[in-house]
Amino acid sequence: MEDFTAQYSNVPAFYLIASAVLNTALELVLFIGIMFNEARRRVPNFWAMLTIALIIAALQPGGIAMQLLGIPLGFLYGYMYSKLKSIWYVILIG
Repeated sequence: MEDFTAQYSNVPAFYLIASAVLNTALELVLFIGIMFNEARRRVPNFWAMLTIALIIAALQPGGIAMQLLGIPLGFLYGYMYSKLKSIWYVILIG
C-alpha cells in the first residue's frame, strides 16, 4: 500500500481530487449504469451484481487488498442502484 500511495506524493491535491471524482463517476456510470443495468435485464440481480463486483475488483489498482475491497463495493453499488433506481446515489457513495 505504501508503494501505491508513494507514486502520488508529488501530484497537486486538486488533480488527485478531481481525478478521483471524475474517474469514480465515469467508472460507476459504465459498470453500474450501463453494464449492470443491461445484465440485470437478462439474469437475476444476484448474478449481475456478482459479475460486476468481480469486474470492479479485478480492475482495482493497489494489489490484493484493494481488489478484495472491490467485491463488497460492487455488491453495495449494485444493491443501491437496484433499490434506489438512480445512478446519482451510487456515485455519491463511490
